[in-house]
Amino acid sequence: MARYGLLLLLLPIIACSHWDKKEQTQRKSHAEVIEHQNMVEHMQFELELMELRGAKLCIPGQFIKLERIYDQALKEFQAGFYNDIDFTKIDFKHQRRLMTHQLQWIDRNTQCLLVQYSPSALQERFLLLMSVDNQFAEASTELLPEYQKALHFAARILKNQPEWHLSLIGFTDDIGSKTNNEALGMARAKAVKKYLTAQGVNPGKIDTFSEGEEYATGNTRTERLSNRQVLADLIVKDQKPIGERNHSIKDWKHNL
Repeated sequence: MARYGLLLLLLPIIACSHWDKKEQTQRKSHAEVIEHQNMVEHMQFELELMELRGAKLCIPGQFIKLERIYDQALKEFQAGFYNDIDFTKIDFKHQRRLMTHQLQWIDRNTQCLLVQYSPSALQERFLLLMSVDNQFAEASTELLPEYQKALHFAARILKNQPEWHLSLIGFTDDIGSKTNNEALGMARAKAVKKYLTAQGVNPGKIDTFSEGEEYATGNTRTERLSNRQVLADLIVKDQKPIGERNHSIKDWKHNL
């Protein structure tokens, strides 16, 4: 009887232990789904960005190839083949890098990228270029390479629009003190302004502000990365502000 009594005492402990492991597995599985969902949505954003940079017009064959790679990643996500998405992402990044080099050559040597847009389409294109993800490393004001490339194209638009006025708002994650993060946010906004003016933009057309960690959300590496950014607010003379277009990962997560 004593042996059976001991077994009865151990059963709840064993059951709880089994439940905890099951719950941990479910949480890990959910996190994996969210991670790969963000990955696929980021590919979609980069595909849209390449189109706005002129890839669909000037290198249509390469753009179609990038579209097909994205479609493959989307199908893999919908089927739950998450390991396959990791390999497809490598193909996507390789193709995007190749297209970026081609567009840089076209920009220097041809007139293909100097296409005409309607005023609203031009503003949309500009704000999309200004809102790319992966802008800054932790505690850094150095512009990451992909962000610099996007700002290069954005500067070409901005310097030819005398009626546009730009406000740059710097943000940070919540690591560190509030005071330091407010200063870091301002330093990031000023770093973007410095880069744009070095490309020929009139510095009088750009104001800089900081919100620091005020709107920082999440505590994962990906979420904190999306907090480290500078948002653009565009004001056009005789028009209402059209606001920033923010495609950060935290917004995709909340389906905004």
